[in-house]
Amino acid sequence: MPDNGCDYLKPRINAYADTFYLEGGEVDVNLYNNNPYADTWEWSFGDLGTDNVKDPVHTYTAVGEYNVQVTVTQDGCVKSAEKTIYIELGDDIPEFEQIEMQVFPNTSSHDFTLKTSLPNYKNSEIKIAGLNGHLKDIIPVNGETTVIPTKGWKPGTYVCNLFVDGKLVKTEKLVFE
Repeated sequence: MPDNGCDYLKPRINAYADTFYLEGGEVDVNLYNNNPYADTWEWSFGDLGTDNVKDPVHTYTAVGEYNVQVTVTQDGCVKSAEKTIYIELGDDIPEFEQIEMQVFPNTSSHDFTLKTSLPNYKNSEIKIAGLNGHLKDIIPVNGETTVIPTKGWKPGTYVCNLFVDGKLVKTEKLVFE
Protein backbone atom coordinates (compact mmCIF):
# COMPACT_ATOMS: atom_id res chain seq x y z
CA MET A 1 0.00 0.00 0.00
CA PRO A 2 1.39 3.44 -0.86
CA ASP A 3 2.51 5.65 2.01
CA ASN A 4 1.11 9.02 0.89
CA GLY A 5 -1.58 9.92 3.39
CA CYS A 6 -5.10 9.06 2.27
CA ASP A 7 -4.55 9.73 -1.45
CA TYR A 8 -4.58 6.01 -2.26
CA LEU A 9 -8.18 5.65 -1.06
CA LYS A 10 -10.30 6.51 -4.14
CA PRO A 11 -13.74 4.89 -4.01
CA ARG A 12 -15.81 4.67 -7.18
CA ILE A 13 -19.18 3.02 -7.78
CA ASN A 14 -19.49 0.82 -10.85
CA ALA A 15 -22.59 -0.87 -12.31
CA TYR A 16 -23.29 -2.51 -15.66
CA ALA A 17 -25.69 0.27 -16.61
CA ASP A 18 -27.20 3.44 -15.16
CA THR A 19 -30.80 2.52 -16.01
CA PHE A 20 -32.50 -0.70 -14.90
CA TYR A 21 -36.02 -1.99 -15.57
CA LEU A 22 -38.53 -3.47 -13.13
CA GLU A 23 -39.73 -6.93 -14.13
CA GLY A 24 -42.37 -8.48 -11.90
CA GLY A 25 -42.15 -5.48 -9.56
CA GLU A 26 -38.41 -5.66 -8.81
CA VAL A 27 -34.93 -5.50 -10.27
CA ASP A 28 -31.57 -6.57 -8.83
CA VAL A 29 -28.71 -4.10 -9.31
CA ASN A 30 -25.12 -5.33 -8.93
CA LEU A 31 -22.80 -2.63 -7.65
CA TYR A 32 -19.01 -2.80 -7.50
CA ASN A 33 -16.39 -0.79 -5.64
CA ASN A 34 -12.95 -0.75 -7.22
CA ASN A 35 -10.87 0.19 -4.18
CA PRO A 36 -8.46 -2.64 -3.26
CA TYR A 37 -7.27 -1.01 -0.02
CA ALA A 38 -10.53 -0.39 1.86
CA ASP A 39 -11.25 -2.28 5.09
CA THR A 40 -14.95 -1.38 5.31
CA TRP A 41 -17.74 -0.35 2.96
CA GLU A 42 -20.97 1.39 3.99
CA TRP A 43 -23.56 1.55 1.20
CA SER A 44 -26.73 3.61 1.02
CA PHE A 45 -28.95 2.77 -1.96
CA GLY A 46 -31.16 5.87 -1.93
CA ASP A 47 -34.29 3.93 -0.91
CA LEU A 48 -33.48 3.51 2.81
CA GLY A 49 -31.63 0.25 2.02
CA THR A 50 -28.05 -0.20 3.25
CA ASP A 51 -25.29 -2.83 3.17
CA ASN A 52 -21.69 -3.23 4.34
CA VAL A 53 -20.11 -5.58 1.79
CA LYS A 54 -17.62 -4.68 -0.97
CA ASP A 55 -19.81 -5.58 -3.97
CA PRO A 56 -23.51 -5.61 -3.02
CA VAL A 57 -26.58 -6.70 -4.96
CA HIS A 58 -29.56 -4.48 -4.11
CA THR A 59 -33.18 -5.10 -5.07
CA TYR A 60 -35.22 -2.05 -6.08
CA THR A 61 -39.02 -2.30 -6.06
CA ALA A 62 -40.11 1.15 -7.21
CA VAL A 63 -39.54 3.42 -10.20
CA GLY A 64 -37.32 6.39 -9.46
CA GLU A 65 -33.97 8.11 -9.47
CA TYR A 66 -31.75 6.82 -6.66
CA ASN A 67 -28.57 8.40 -5.35
CA VAL A 68 -26.31 5.48 -4.38
CA GLN A 69 -23.47 6.28 -1.98
CA VAL A 70 -20.54 4.27 -0.65
CA THR A 71 -18.22 5.31 2.17
CA VAL A 72 -14.98 3.37 2.51
CA THR A 73 -12.48 3.40 5.37
CA GLN A 74 -8.88 2.24 5.77
CA ASP A 75 -6.51 3.03 8.65
CA GLY A 76 -8.38 6.16 9.74
CA CYS A 77 -8.97 7.43 6.19
CA VAL A 78 -12.61 7.89 5.15
CA LYS A 79 -13.79 8.71 1.62
CA SER A 80 -17.12 8.58 -0.23
CA ALA A 81 -18.43 8.26 -3.78
CA GLU A 82 -21.88 8.69 -5.37
CA LYS A 83 -23.68 7.41 -8.47
CA THR A 84 -27.23 7.96 -9.72
CA ILE A 85 -29.20 4.83 -10.65
CA TYR A 86 -32.45 5.07 -12.63
CA ILE A 87 -35.21 2.49 -12.19
CA GLU A 88 -37.92 2.44 -14.86
CA LEU A 89 -40.92 0.28 -15.65
CA GLY A 90 -40.09 -2.76 -17.73
CA ASP A 91 -43.66 -3.78 -18.47
CA ASP A 92 -43.43 -2.38 -22.00
CA ILE A 93 -40.79 -5.00 -22.84
CA PRO A 94 -42.28 -8.31 -21.65
CA GLU A 95 -40.60 -10.24 -24.48
CA PHE A 96 -37.22 -9.56 -22.83
CA GLU A 97 -38.07 -12.16 -20.17
CA GLN A 98 -38.33 -14.75 -22.97
CA ILE A 99 -34.87 -14.04 -24.42
CA GLU A 100 -32.34 -16.80 -23.95
CA MET A 101 -28.61 -16.15 -23.95
CA GLN A 102 -25.75 -18.62 -23.76
CA VAL A 103 -21.99 -18.04 -24.01
CA PHE A 104 -19.69 -20.95 -24.80
CA PRO A 105 -17.19 -22.35 -24.21
CA ASN A 106 -17.09 -20.81 -20.78
CA THR A 107 -14.22 -21.04 -19.48
CA SER A 108 -12.12 -20.38 -22.60
CA SER A 109 -8.58 -19.55 -23.62
CA HIS A 110 -9.74 -18.48 -27.11
CA ASP A 111 -12.77 -16.65 -28.54
CA PHE A 112 -16.23 -17.03 -27.00
CA THR A 113 -19.45 -17.58 -28.95
CA LEU A 114 -22.71 -15.91 -27.92
CA LYS A 115 -25.95 -17.67 -28.86
CA THR A 116 -29.18 -15.79 -28.32
CA SER A 117 -32.86 -16.05 -29.22
CA LEU A 118 -33.82 -12.48 -30.03
CA PRO A 119 -37.06 -11.93 -31.99
CA ASN A 120 -35.29 -9.16 -33.93
CA TYR A 121 -31.55 -8.48 -34.00
CA LYS A 122 -31.96 -4.83 -34.94
CA ASN A 123 -30.38 -2.42 -32.39
CA SER A 124 -28.79 -5.29 -30.43
CA GLU A 125 -25.25 -5.32 -29.07
CA ILE A 126 -23.13 -6.91 -26.40
CA LYS A 127 -20.89 -4.88 -24.14
CA ILE A 128 -17.98 -6.67 -22.52
CA ALA A 129 -16.76 -5.18 -19.22
CA GLY A 130 -14.20 -6.10 -16.61
CA LEU A 131 -15.33 -6.69 -13.05
CA ASN A 132 -14.08 -3.19 -12.28
CA GLY A 133 -16.79 -1.81 -14.58
CA HIS A 134 -14.43 -0.67 -17.35
CA LEU A 135 -15.86 -1.26 -20.81
CA LYS A 136 -13.64 -3.58 -22.88
CA ASP A 137 -15.58 -3.98 -26.13
CA ILE A 138 -18.91 -3.33 -27.89
CA ILE A 139 -19.95 -5.92 -30.48
CA PRO A 140 -23.10 -5.71 -32.66
CA VAL A 141 -25.41 -8.73 -32.55
CA ASN A 142 -26.67 -9.45 -36.05
CA GLY A 143 -27.85 -13.05 -35.81
CA GLU A 144 -28.36 -16.11 -33.65
CA THR A 145 -24.61 -16.51 -33.00
CA THR A 146 -21.97 -13.84 -32.46
CA VAL A 147 -18.23 -14.38 -31.98
CA ILE A 148 -16.61 -12.53 -29.08
CA PRO A 149 -12.94 -12.07 -30.06
CA THR A 150 -10.50 -12.22 -27.14
CA LYS A 151 -7.28 -11.06 -28.81
CA GLY A 152 -5.35 -8.94 -26.32
CA TRP A 153 -7.44 -9.96 -23.29
CA LYS A 154 -5.69 -10.65 -20.01
CA PRO A 155 -6.75 -13.78 -18.11
CA GLY A 156 -9.60 -13.04 -15.73
CA THR A 157 -13.34 -12.71 -15.30
CA TYR A 158 -15.41 -10.48 -17.57
CA VAL A 159 -19.10 -9.68 -17.90
CA CYS A 160 -21.04 -10.00 -21.17
CA ASN A 161 -24.06 -7.66 -21.18
CA LEU A 162 -26.74 -7.98 -23.88
CA PHE A 163 -28.43 -4.70 -24.79
CA VAL A 164 -31.50 -4.32 -27.03
CA ASP A 165 -32.60 -0.80 -27.97
CA GLY A 166 -30.19 0.53 -25.32
CA LYS A 167 -31.76 -1.57 -22.54
CA LEU A 168 -29.77 -4.15 -20.57
CA VAL A 169 -31.67 -7.44 -20.94
CA LYS A 170 -29.26 -10.26 -20.05
CA THR A 171 -25.88 -10.67 -18.32
CA GLU A 172 -23.45 -13.59 -18.37
CA LYS A 173 -20.08 -13.99 -16.64
CA LEU A 174 -17.11 -14.95 -18.86
CA VAL A 175 -13.93 -16.62 -17.60
CA PHE A 176 -10.89 -16.16 -19.85
CA GLU A 177 -7.75 -18.19 -19.17
